[in-house]
Amino acid sequence: MFLGEGNFSFSANYIKNLQESENLGDIYATCFEEEILERCSSVKLENTQYLSQKGVHVIHGVDATTIHKDPRFQEIRFKKIIFMFPHTGGKMKIHLNRNLLKGIFESCHLILAPDGLLIITLCKGQGGTPFDPETRRKDDTWKILDISQDSGFVMTHVEKFPVDYFKDYSQVGYRSLQKGFDIQDSVVHLFQYFPAPQFSPLQSSDLSIEQTLRNLNLESKMPKEHIPVQLYSLTHTHHLSYWYEVPISLEDIREVALKCLGDLVAEVTVVGDYQDNGRTSQTVEIVYKSSKYPLGPAKSFSVHNVLGVSLANIYNVTVR
Repeated sequence: MFLGEGNFSFSANYIKNLQESENLGDIYATCFEEEILERCSSVKLENTQYLSQKGVHVIHGVDATTIHKDPRFQEIRFKKIIFMFPHTGGKMKIHLNRNLLKGIFESCHLILAPDGLLIITLCKGQGGTPFDPETRRKDDTWKILDISQDSGFVMTHVEKFPVDYFKDYSQVGYRSLQKGFDIQDSVVHLFQYFPAPQFSPLQSSDLSIEQTLRNLNLESKMPKEHIPVQLYSLTHTHHLSYWYEVPISLEDIREVALKCLGDLVAEVTVVGDYQDNGRTSQTVEIVYKSSKYPLGPAKSFSVHNVLGVSLANIYNVTVR
């Protein structure tokens, strides 16, 4: 499936590149705008006619952020979904483009096959990954790693967009105009849906053996040969402060962290104590990182809360 096809030149060029293939399979080329013939450019009309002749399903009025609700796709699971240069239009409002990416990830995973790929291409510097040829401040990027990993996707591959392979691709949409934009050194990102398990807090002073086993044996139902390899793991540092009557040793905290969250906890250190009105509070620093599962900022904070509740349940501390 192709999403966000403005004038359908990319999907048409893609099909032309595959002309020698005996079986193109079931292919859908979609765009956000409704079909209004009198507003269509000659390029768009030519491309849609070509695609239809090749057996491609050309569909208008498709919102990539709510595609899982679209009745036209309820019974379809796609092996590959491609979105070239998603953009909200108009002058640059980076938070709107981040929201757009978030909506794409959260919707598309519901129509992907179990081992399907979501492919998103951005202009240089926009994604903000270590691969990006243009380095920007993180707050000046679309934060594609944070957003994708919070949505349960791992990035499995990244490469420069092969411009020379798509000579008939006439990208338009600069500030919502029929005007091209620079795609040199743009970056293609490949994602696969492989969310981290939902961990539950430990309950009892015996470290809740049953829940520990459940947490540490939360394995994906995906066949091992289809389990993706994550390209970029994110690291998150959170602090946890709690009032206590009996101090908890660093070894005990690490044990709870391991039995509660497994290898998502990379490091635990004690920051220090704080006293107020005869009470003592301890603060620990937790570093979260996973080489296997996507762990975005929001997800890391949710598992951090699970650890805090576990310590409260087991050692009767009061989390601040």
